[in-house]
Amino acid sequence: MHSGRAAELGSRGGRRRTVYSPQGLKDFAPPKTAADLRDLIAQSIIEIRTGKLDPKIANSISYLGTGFLRALEVSDLESRLRALEARTECDDEQSEKSS
Repeated sequence: MHSGRAAELGSRGGRRRTVYSPQGLKDFAPPKTAADLRDLIAQSIIEIRTGKLDPKIANSISYLGTGFLRALEVSDLESRLRALEARTECDDEQSEKSS
């Protein structure tokens, strides 16, 4: 009655839902810099292409990486602002002493 089309579609759907095992993935320390994140994303690309990493997980890594980079930028701006404020306070104190 049906050709093998239903079985083929079911098989395709099953492959799509395959649970990937983290055993074959390379271990990475949590990224602390943009360069660390770059290396993690590069390794993820390789693992996607070899079928070791689920593209959905890679998408999550990419999404989290975007937030991580933003947090790095804000953290850098905060430390630079703190340094400028400290220097301004020192300059103000020196101005008051010389007046």
